[in-house]
Amino acid sequence: GALARGVVVNPGRVDPVDLIEALGGLGTPQLWPVFRAGRLHDVRPLGARIGCRTLILWGRRDRLLPVRMAEQLHRAVPGSELVVWDDAGHCPMIEFPARFNALLAAFAAGSGPIGRPDLDDRMG
Repeated sequence: GALARGVVVNPGRVDPVDLIEALGGLGTPQLWPVFRAGRLHDVRPLGARIGCRTLILWGRRDRLLPVRMAEQLHRAVPGSELVVWDDAGHCPMIEFPARFNALLAAFAAGSGPIGRPDLDDRMG
């Protein structure tokens, strides 16, 4: 329960199978070297080298990575699109799979999420 609340806002509304799958890697020995590497390596300067359309999706209620990090990433990647869902935590794709799939499909189709009220943080 405590782990689940760290990555999603309301564990009760998430499919338990999806939640178990998302949390499954937390006990592996490979996890801590990844965390250490992420903490020590700042990739923001590399953002300018990204030349493809980039969608950044963030949950405003993320308890692990604050929204300011999304904003920094958005500024670092030219032409990126930032979508912040007010009702999501660290794993918006698990909390809201239908909304996530609609957002991703629109982005991949080239219509993009920005300015689409049917795909932004009001969609539920």
